[in-house]
Amino acid sequence: MARRLACGAVLVLALSACSTDSSSSEAPSEPGAVSPSALSTEPASTDPTDTGEGAACTPPELCGEELAPGEYASAVGATGMTFTVGEGWRGTEYGDLGFDLVRADVDLPQVVSAAPYAGVVYADVCSGAETENVGATAADFVTFIADRPGITARGDATEVTIGDRTGLQIDVDAADPGCVSEPPDRLWLWDLAGQTDFHLNVGEAARLVALDGDDGVIVFVIETFDPAQFDALLELTQPVLDSIVFG
Repeated sequence: MARRLACGAVLVLALSACSTDSSSSEAPSEPGAVSPSALSTEPASTDPTDTGEGAACTPPELCGEELAPGEYASAVGATGMTFTVGEGWRGTEYGDLGFDLVRADVDLPQVVSAAPYAGVVYADVCSGAETENVGATAADFVTFIADRPGITARGDATEVTIGDRTGLQIDVDAADPGCVSEPPDRLWLWDLAGQTDFHLNVGEAARLVALDGDDGVIVFVIETFDPAQFDALLELTQPVLDSIVFG
């Protein structure tokens, strides 16, 4: 998530970009090794007596361990949800910044992340030093992603419904953006509550699914470091997405 929005009508074939206002911010913390993208803060505590900021995961198994097939619950911001996984997934929760599900049976990282999007993005694809606001809808998000240096869309954005939420999804490849990033080979994308970033790495293929809701936009990112396995990962992931129930 690795791991971890109003500008007019939602259009499938062409999305109108929002105007932006730039502002400076401190770069978020360095990403960890939990996932290839940004949900890189420490996972919630596994101590059931901890009722502070590191309260126990919901459920406790969503703390980086391999998951038994079945139904699990988590949240992104104020939005709770349940989902069902089959064999071969490991799950980690990051408080209100979302969660990720990682394939436990492959060598190169393959991840499904869920994270909030509030319209705060990085002005420079190779730096986390400055942010700007581009609008807080699913359409704004997809427009921003498709325009990023180093991001090549595999086709037009399409409408999608998951649970009772609607939005847009787009499939992309991440390549060298033409600038030197820090850390190397990172495409900085959007800010997560000033605590960390969400990014893709050069060489990844990903599907980004942005869903609108009264409590904000949720983004699911399905990503792999082996683009040849992208279609297979989408097939493995679709039953998880189809099982999601919000609320």
